[in-house]
Amino acid sequence: MSNAANESTFGASGDFHRLLCRDAAIAMVAADSDFNIRLWNQSAVKLLGPQVEQMQSQPLSMMMPADMRDLFDRLLERTVTRMETSEFDVRMDDVPHGPKDLTVFLSPVPDADGVIQGLSAWIIDQTRHVQIAQKLDKAEEMASLGTLASGVAHHFNSILGGVSTFVDFALTSGDEASMKRALQMTADASLRASRLTQSLLSFVKHESHRSDLADLTEVILTFAHLVEAP
Repeated sequence: MSNAANESTFGASGDFHRLLCRDAAIAMVAADSDFNIRLWNQSAVKLLGPQVEQMQSQPLSMMMPADMRDLFDRLLERTVTRMETSEFDVRMDDVPHGPKDLTVFLSPVPDADGVIQGLSAWIIDQTRHVQIAQKLDKAEEMASLGTLASGVAHHFNSILGGVSTFVDFALTSGDEASMKRALQMTADASLRASRLTQSLLSFVKHESHRSDLADLTEVILTFAHLVEAP
């Protein structure tokens, strides 16, 4: 592009920069040193709702939910005092097309001498990313529950198998001492099953308790002990 074309496009009138801000794909808001809105582009209209005419000269905090405006004003003061960009996430409920999860970047706008002329706010719609992250978290949670259910089924099966064996031995044994031991082993297995159930309830409540989980090896060893001679 020739110098003449450059001067025509990026002329002193500032039309290029005005159009660049107005039609940018990202929501852009600019405020003066008193934190009053001077720019509210078309992407901000689409994302947040209010028209340009409604927001012109309004306090910048008006873009936030009412219960966050005091905190937002303090953040604006900190941003210009520290001369650094601030970033925060906010969920907007009263916006077009339903609630949105937004990330807001606030940056001071100093002149050549470092004197603050205003602030710029860049607002990014993160709703889709948040929804995807939530779905992934849910999928991971379901996978964990599936693994847990498989393990629990294995342990319950082992315990119930032992109970069945102990009861069958007690019914067929003619020795009273052996019958008592078989019934005691049945009671112990039932207690382990109860403890396993309590551990499951604790897991659901996000508590971490270790449990004495029976496995097939334990049942075999217990049965071997049962049939030993008194």
